[in-house]
Amino acid sequence: MYKPEKSKLFGAALKKLLRKKNLSQREFAKRTKLQTSYVSKLVNGHIEEPRKDKRQKIAQGLGVTEQELQKITDEYSDFDIRASADALSIPLEAQITLQTERTSERRVDYTRLEALLKAGEWQKADRKTDIIMLKISGREENGWLLKENIKNFPCEDLHTINELWVKYSNGRFGFSVQKYIWQALVSSNESDLKIFQRFGDTVGWRVKCSWIVRVQNSIYAPKGHLPSLEFGVSRDYLEGLWEVEYTLTKVRSGPDGHWKARRAILPSLFSKITKCNMQ
Repeated sequence: MYKPEKSKLFGAALKKLLRKKNLSQREFAKRTKLQTSYVSKLVNGHIEEPRKDKRQKIAQGLGVTEQELQKITDEYSDFDIRASADALSIPLEAQITLQTERTSERRVDYTRLEALLKAGEWQKADRKTDIIMLKISGREENGWLLKENIKNFPCEDLHTINELWVKYSNGRFGFSVQKYIWQALVSSNESDLKIFQRFGDTVGWRVKCSWIVRVQNSIYAPKGHLPSLEFGVSRDYLEGLWEVEYTLTKVRSGPDGHWKARRAILPSLFSKITKCNMQ
């Protein structure tokens, strides 16, 4: 399926690589035995990203391996914040100004969360975020949050959690990033279910129409992939138990119920972010 934003980012990365290799599009097409018109469309993001057979030719033409090509294009797409923001209709103001002090209305210590984020331990930081939010809401024994818990969640702590995620992910992860992605999709006038599905596709929570079981532990995960809000599950969809830090038992459901619960809690979270004046 052709996704304009991804194709444009791939094309921009390829154009940059051709300049770096001092190759014209015509020379590159000749070297890879691809049609010049195809290369032109690819560079300008007018067609979908190439599949495996053509990616092999492109990598060989650039003198790199397929893995190196993937890494280079990912890094370009992921860390060119302006290009990513434009492609996803996310304003640059989403990259918030960070406080120097980690403040908490409930006197929560954020040292461990910050250490995990700084070390790039994204899955552990995700679980730690859940634990902190459950603790603040007094829902540790329950293992999940309700809409009213989100409504009453202290803005000061929401700010701190979000800022830590935004800072250490270079603007890729965080509640404010997710909010802007959500807002861009809401403007499409689709049903709530369709919007949530498209949101899942955009942030990588849904792949080929199937909800994932576990989030990625990578900075190269799609923008807005984390935090995953895994605390938002309900007893109606239990499938098992998952032990996490500090002996807290966290409930995890099957894919469908698991994501139905997230769907229920997301609008409340984004509404709370607006009320807390988070950019």
